[in-house]
Amino acid sequence: MSRFSLEEINSRVEEMPSLSRIAIDLIKLIDNPRCTREEVRKLVSLDEVLYAQIFKYANSVAFSGARGAVTSLDRAIDVIGLNELKNVAFTAAARSMFKDKDLWRQSVFLAVASQFFAREVAMPRQVEDDIYITGLLNTFGVLVFRTFYEADYKQFQSVQNYQERLEREKEFFGINNLELAYLALRGCGLPETTLDMIYSQQFYGTDKFERHNAIVEVARRFSELKVNQAVDELKVLENDAALKEMMSKFSLNAILFERSILERINEQVKTLTNT
Repeated sequence: MSRFSLEEINSRVEEMPSLSRIAIDLIKLIDNPRCTREEVRKLVSLDEVLYAQIFKYANSVAFSGARGAVTSLDRAIDVIGLNELKNVAFTAAARSMFKDKDLWRQSVFLAVASQFFAREVAMPRQVEDDIYITGLLNTFGVLVFRTFYEADYKQFQSVQNYQERLEREKEFFGINNLELAYLALRGCGLPETTLDMIYSQQFYGTDKFERHNAIVEVARRFSELKVNQAVDELKVLENDAALKEMMSKFSLNAILFERSILERINEQVKTLTNT
């Protein structure tokens, strides 16, 4: 039986920082096919942190093919593109919610890897965006646990099997970290499709677990690796029978576990996290 009531946990959730309203409004604006460049520019100009992050990203190695330094907002939007701008905006907005730097970097890695793999298997653009946000906020429940129940939560961080960890969290707290993320983010203005995707990550191995969930799960496994590890560490994933079965089931065999991919993802993560 859980030692904690959901009412108590929910009261803690309300103490967490909220997402930038401007960033959420920008995402919704870009999703509107009638949005104009001027509307985007005006909205971005209202948020200094977002404004600076867009310039940093546009001038990063991710867009090293652009001619010369990007010095105007219009040029930055051209270089990044409206769809990618949504992810930059959301990442900048989410940054203020994460005080744990290690967990923040893990979250950004998961988002970038999820998006990269979604593109590798040609997921629709809107689904790709939802997958990016799902990856970015996948650890938000862990953040809540670490922030308010640090001593109690330490026992779960060493549990290697993710499904076992979710079950043990549920038994101890009455809620697992994915359910907690869903609870905490419901009032942030996120699309229901994104919230549902975060919530359903817990249903690994059931008929509620869909292709988009599988992509995020592959990215989660990939995020456990580090760029300075030996190539043999990548082989561990390639030879994981359960992972291979899941990837085959959801037609994800185009996803490759290669050192060069890990390095590309880490480079983008470095830009987005300013590390």
